Amino acid sequence: MKDFMNIYSDDYINNPYKYYQILLESKSIYTISPGIHVICKYEDVSKILLMNTLYRDVYNKSTKIYQDSYRKKMTKYDFLLHLDPPKHTRIRKSVSKYFNKSYTKNMLEIIDKRTYENISKLDSKSYVNVLESVAKKIPLESIIEILGLPEHDYDKLSYWSEKISHAVEPQASEEDLVDILNIFEEFYEYIEKLIKNNKLKFGLISDMLQETDEQQLNVFDIICSSILMFEAGHQTSTALISNMLYLMSVNHRELNKLLGNKNFSVNYVNETLRFESPVQQTVRAVNEDCSIELSYGNIDFFEGDILVILMGAANRDPDVFPDPNSFNIERPHVPKHLSYAAGAHHCLGHILANHQGKCLIDYLLNRFNKFDIIDNISWKKTLTSRIPEKLIMEFKNE
Repeated sequence: MKDFMNIYSDDYINNPYKYYQILLESKSIYTISPGIHVICKYEDVSKILLMNTLYRDVYNKSTKIYQDSYRKKMTKYDFLLHLDPPKHTRIRKSVSKYFNKSYTKNMLEIIDKRTYENISKLDSKSYVNVLESVAKKIPLESIIEILGLPEHDYDKLSYWSEKISHAVEPQASEEDLVDILNIFEEFYEYIEKLIKNNKLKFGLISDMLQETDEQQLNVFDIICSSILMFEAGHQTSTALISNMLYLMSVNHRELNKLLGNKNFSVNYVNETLRFESPVQQTVRAVNEDCSIELSYGNIDFFEGDILVILMGAANRDPDVFPDPNSFNIERPHVPKHLSYAAGAHHCLGHILANHQGKCLIDYLLNRFNKFDIIDNISWKKTLTSRIPEKLIMEFKNE
């Protein structure tokens, strides 16, 4: 099975799932190159994600990938995404309290409001650039208000978000990485200046600043966490909305089920997350020589080995999801999809993303019942995220 796929080819980008199927049917683990292994089966992905003994900071803990100096420099910003215990434990514990049920009530109301406002502006029977007018705009306006950032900086923040999204992509060029490092620095200084000038009067950043504690969450932690929440809150929801609209246009059977019963809206969001996972993969580094029991048997790994964890493949594992390549909103999601990962790095904002998807359905289907793609869809040439590069649609009410 070696070298059976070119992960940078247009064929793989447009349809990685046929390659996932080959991996899932294999009786042995797939090794991309010495020390870099692919984890794809649901039970294996779940197990690896829950293991606290593996490193998330692959930039500094492995010599098998990402040996450029630029990615290592990014780790000076303590983004939770790339942290390991004990620092990760300390910061996540402090930040997670802002995502409990009582605190997120205001965030959900902001998402609801921004979704309604933007869907209300859409015209029937007119062509819509879904990415710009809906998928990017609604989450970006929402996360700007949630964090309490100035709305007049929308264009600058949008540009930064798009650039930063390439930071997690293996194929990011040296030019991309230089730009991303500069943007991280600009973004940090931008929030730092807002704080120093007392410009943040409301929102999540302001609330976190009220409870700064050098032992728990200091200003540096707050700024870094805010940048990560901004990026995750924008890009993940953009991908989710885009993929939901794409599926509405190509899967009329499930759309008709949804139109007939709006109670399927939560199912529709979950099935989209499973079927077209916004985040397709993540990575871990092995911290010491070890043997891990996987579905293939006991597999020996060595210190510094990289595990490429394909949540997108796990979500189509036929041992867990019968007829996995069929989009079915009546599917019982037990066990649930792994699009939000699991364990210590489980997505903090998953409640917000789910609500974003449900709001989109509720408001969109109150106005339209038919969605047509104009021109062929093309997918963004990214491996970590799954999102259309272009999606022009016509919304109708017939």
